[in-house]
Amino acid sequence: MSELKRSLSFTTLSIYGVGTILGAGIYVLVGEVVGEAGLYAPLAFLVAALVASFTAMSYGELSSRLPDAGGPSAYANEAFGRAWFSNLIGWAIVATGVVSASTILTGFVGYLHTFVEPPGWLVITIAALVLGSVAAAGVEASAKFMTATTVAGVAGLLYVIFAGVSQMDKLGALMNQAPAITNLTTLAGVASAAFLAFYSFIGFEDMVHMAEEAKEPTKNLPPAIVVAVVVSTILYIVVVGSALLVIEPSAMAESKAPLVDVVEKAGYPGWPLALLSLWIILNGALAQIIMASRVIY
Repeated sequence: MSELKRSLSFTTLSIYGVGTILGAGIYVLVGEVVGEAGLYAPLAFLVAALVASFTAMSYGELSSRLPDAGGPSAYANEAFGRAWFSNLIGWAIVATGVVSASTILTGFVGYLHTFVEPPGWLVITIAALVLGSVAAAGVEASAKFMTATTVAGVAGLLYVIFAGVSQMDKLGALMNQAPAITNLTTLAGVASAAFLAFYSFIGFEDMVHMAEEAKEPTKNLPPAIVVAVVVSTILYIVVVGSALLVIEPSAMAESKAPLVDVVEKAGYPGWPLALLSLWIILNGALAQIIMASRVIY
């Protein structure tokens, strides 16, 4: 079997990780998380980040000890030496990649409907074929695509933050509306939302599957995972907090493109954000395709 080409630097790995996490996260899940936690949605993302960080640190340590594209399946094989067990884990990971890509592309359809409304199945099929072609072109082409789409996605989130900052005068009233955090119903909502928000951090797992294509993986991969998780956490918390200054939690929960609704409610055009969000969502789906292909390899 031929070896994979080591072409990903620390910077590229970090950008790849941020893009993967964001693509699977806030653009698609924010409505559901806000629907569960209400005004405490930023806290739910923080709790999810803290829980995810333990797994992320474990992945960072394991990837430095065993820089293998198989990721968890390779770690299990090294630990237990049971081919059937590591194969089971590998195919389970592939299955999660398929489900994740499908979920992300469903979110893509929601944002695309801001412009046009073609059949969802057709959009998902075409998008999957295009992304499969990008993945097949090789890791360098994929990394360039993901860098460009990550920049677009972060720009979109900064646009949401800008829209929220324009509504800062509402902060006092909003804090007064928040129910007591000690309320059992509130705590249950935050816990449920954190459970959902955890999904928005799983992109760090995809990073370890790039170990055989990373330059000096034992040195570069663990800190790149840390950077990706920290940057994503900060963006999530600030963006959700900004959004809640503009729009009611119930309205966000019901929206198919909640962040677009936020900037429009703040008095700004929503189409630039919808356009930018399409790219970062594709980023997340591409990462799942790349991840699954490396596990199969």
